[in-house]
Formats: sequence, structure tokens, C-alpha cells
Amino acid sequence: MNRVILQSPFATPDPIRMETNMRYARAAMLDSIGRGESPFMAHLLFTQVLDDIAVGQREQIFELAFSWYEQADSVAVYTDLGISAGMERGIAHAKSLGLEVDERTVPDWK
Repeated sequence: MNRVILQSPFATPDPIRMETNMRYARAAMLDSIGRGESPFMAHLLFTQVLDDIAVGQREQIFELAFSWYEQADSVAVYTDLGISAGMERGIAHAKSLGLEVDERTVPDWK
């Protein structure tokens, strides 16, 4: 089973946009599972205990997330909501490790 790091937009101070981003992240994870992958989404996991808006904690989330990239087979970037600055940072890190970066959309995303 391929281990895939998933990326989607997440951090925002707007609570309505945050709810949309969380729903989208969950839909992306479900799509990945449906592809027979073992997905990992740092922004869904680490934000349960760290604040993605607080600068120091956001950097810690990136450090924690990037430590998983070396164990991944690839990175999937879900693009229906665009590509955020955080996603661009993750893409650059993945490419620096030689990981395949696959752009995807969530079927029937509304």
C-alpha cells in the first residue's frame, strides 16, 4: 500500500472558510483511501493540538509534517480550492526529496 502525504488548503482565520477547508481535507483523505492508499494529512492531525495560525506553532507543524515525507512514496496535492502558500512549501520540500507530486481533484466537490 502506497504511503501518500496529502496536501490541501487549511490555515485561515475565517471560521467559515476553515470549516470548508476541513470538509475538503476529509473528502481528499476519503478519495485517497478509495484509491487504495494509506494517506497522511499533517494539517488534520497536528492542528488537533497545535494552532496553525500561531507563527511558532505553524512552523512546528511544518517540521513535524516534513519528518514524515522521507517515509512517503508520493505526495498528492488536492487543488479544487487552489494551492496555498503552505502547500507550495510542502510541494517544494517533496520535490527536494525527489518525491512524485500528483495534482488531484476531489470528484464531485461542491
